Amino acid sequence: FYNSQRAIAVANAGIDDAILRIIRDKSFENTSGYLVYLGSDSATVVVTRNSPTQTTIVSTSNIFGYRKKIKAIVSVDDNGEVRLIKKEYTE
Repeated sequence: FYNSQRAIAVANAGIDDAILRIIRDKSFENTSGYLVYLGSDSATVVVTRNSPTQTTIVSTSNIFGYRKKIKAIVSVDDNGEVRLIKKEYTE
């Protein structure tokens, strides 16, 4: 249970990191994925722009065999305001 919850926390940290990057640069995209570290754990984060105003973020962590994947869709308006549209746990 502990490692499963830890994997969820790390995957959520990946989503949060991507949202911060989008706030700083509303055109941010990284389709090859980058790592976000939380202590000794990490999440792989893929950021894909669906349109000029919508971005999909997928964050995946794997802690001792507990793989957790979270998908978030955010909108970015012309002023750079980022809003979470949908967030779902896919694994």
